[in-house]
Amino acid sequence: MSMTTRGAGILLSLLSLLVAATTPLRAQDAAIVEAIAPLLQAEDARQWAQSTLEAATLSPEPIVRRTAAISIGRIGDLRGTALLLPMLQDRDSTIHATVAFALGLLRDTAAVAPLIAQLTAMPTPTIETAEEIVTALAKIGGPAAAEMVARVLNNTANLSVTGAGDVLVRHAALDSWRLGAASPSRQLMALAESSDDELRWRAIFSLGQIGAPAAGPTFLGALQDQHPTVRMYAARALTARYSATAGLEPGSVVQLLGRAARDENAGVRINALRSLATYGRPEAADEVIAELSDPVFNVQVEAARALGQSGGPVAVAQLSRVVREGKGTFALRQEALLGLARISADSFRSLSADWTTSPRWPERATAAEGWGWVAPGPDVSHPDFFTDPDGRVAAAALEGWFEAVDGPNPQLLATARGLLNHPDVGVRTLAAEAMARAPVADDIAPLKAAYERADGDSVPDAAIGALLALRTLASLSDQDADAVSRNFLARTPRPSNYVVHLWAEVAWPAASSRWGPAFPIETHRTLQDYREIAQRFVASPESPDAHPHIYIETDQRDVIEVELFGPEAPLTVVNFLTLLDRRFFDKGRWSRVIPALIVRDGDPRGDGWGGPGYAIRDEINQRRFDGYQLAMALSGSDTGGSQFFLTLGGQPQLDGRYTIFGRVVGAPGALLRVTEGAAIRLIRR
Repeated sequence: MSMTTRGAGILLSLLSLLVAATTPLRAQDAAIVEAIAPLLQAEDARQWAQSTLEAATLSPEPIVRRTAAISIGRIGDLRGTALLLPMLQDRDSTIHATVAFALGLLRDTAAVAPLIAQLTAMPTPTIETAEEIVTALAKIGGPAAAEMVARVLNNTANLSVTGAGDVLVRHAALDSWRLGAASPSRQLMALAESSDDELRWRAIFSLGQIGAPAAGPTFLGALQDQHPTVRMYAARALTARYSATAGLEPGSVVQLLGRAARDENAGVRINALRSLATYGRPEAADEVIAELSDPVFNVQVEAARALGQSGGPVAVAQLSRVVREGKGTFALRQEALLGLARISADSFRSLSADWTTSPRWPERATAAEGWGWVAPGPDVSHPDFFTDPDGRVAAAALEGWFEAVDGPNPQLLATARGLLNHPDVGVRTLAAEAMARAPVADDIAPLKAAYERADGDSVPDAAIGALLALRTLASLSDQDADAVSRNFLARTPRPSNYVVHLWAEVAWPAASSRWGPAFPIETHRTLQDYREIAQRFVASPESPDAHPHIYIETDQRDVIEVELFGPEAPLTVVNFLTLLDRRFFDKGRWSRVIPALIVRDGDPRGDGWGGPGYAIRDEINQRRFDGYQLAMALSGSDTGGSQFFLTLGGQPQLDGRYTIFGRVVGAPGALLRVTEGAAIRLIRR
């Protein structure tokens, strides 16, 4: 036999082995996809599929069992507890943390004792599992859960989490605020004096979330802490409302916050300015002026906002200077003009002319919102913004007026009734919400018409606004309730938009009893669609294809690179990429920036009232807001669509409330330079 023949024979043998090894693997992959697809389908529809879910919890494949646990938690049916509890003993210990997380989503008190038993069991759980158990206990709450969290904080829980006791104490300190009134505030105050920087900031954060009155001196001391995160959360906690509750002397707190507003750390400065603003004290203006020239743009914006709420001649002079000079970012000038509208009508009148007649809608909208405070409605001082060719300007005018007056203002109500048929969804929403302050029986027919018209909107807000006004009317008397029932509920079919239906289920029992449950949902996806999603993002979570990268190009020619989390939020990632490929996000603007918190986009209108015309379900996952994360913006559970936000650093108060589906890659400089109103050139793969 020649060498060539022998070589060919060896090659054929190797190929045969590869085929033999590959064929079962491909069959196994197909079986995994086939098992995961119906789980995604049930989860997406929020449908309890007992046999499908139960079979998946018993699958021989860990990835299927893990996906089943998450799906059960997200569906939210308490029947899921019985399926999840046995999984705490799963033969694959890496699944235990996911099961504990899913039990936390369900918030079933029946899970408390088994979770505590798992935390104290032998062999000891991994640190990841122990952390998820502590978080689940804090979410579920109750005396037994609170006692266990307190024992973890005291390090008296008889735990032997190998080499990670300090890590678990830090985690408990971070999440103990979820217990609300049962939170161990005294223990947290003691931990706030620890020499461990990581433990101190977590304790201060939780104390701030709780608003523990006894923690006042702790917060004041923490303003001087060596660690910037401790100082930041202390500054965030010291609002005027908290100071009153804690019995702190407001003048002294204002002085300390004024010093913190000059801190070397931008996050501390922003939070100090935000808290200073809540005191509404003109003398605070002297502490704020210098920050109008801060090198960080969003510190400047927060300083302008603080001056606009503090008032007084110094604030008026400085805000007037900012508007008059016309320098700086749009966000700074916008905040300065709106601040003048609140504290000096004369200054606003003299400086708003260029904005009022600007060819750019964002500037006209800013002026319109300001005039809503100064001279709302038709007025000789300004154009009739409600006839502006751009509905976003009319919406801003009504929003400013709505915020400026309390209660059933007769002029606002009359104007709102006239705007209920406006072509703009934002205007119709605000008009209905204004009418909800004092509805009358004659409003039923126009509100019904407004509700029906909203069926064609890209967002459900106007429909929900109409329902809010009708519900308020029905609550006024038996006669009004009967009129609403006969003339609206009896004549209105079940909503086609499940977000509207879900609102009624939660907020208006009379409507819900007629329309039935909001779930399950018609998702308009086939099982094959879910197979394709499962194959790409879930079945092989380590694959690079499951973690695509996208690039946000800003008007400053900066690029923000983001890695998407396909395995944790496959349906959200598919939705985002679908919109991206449609160029849905191109030429947008950052519609909302809260300095040191978040930046938001994804609204094609650019003012917060836009969407894609549908909603997607939440995919709450184990990811944490511990850095620069990408998440879906919501107006309630399962209401996401196209609007998203990026966090400007750690935001633990958001954990478990929003779907995290990506993270910023590399240095966050481009993200931190974003200001409200700035343009986005495009978002691409």
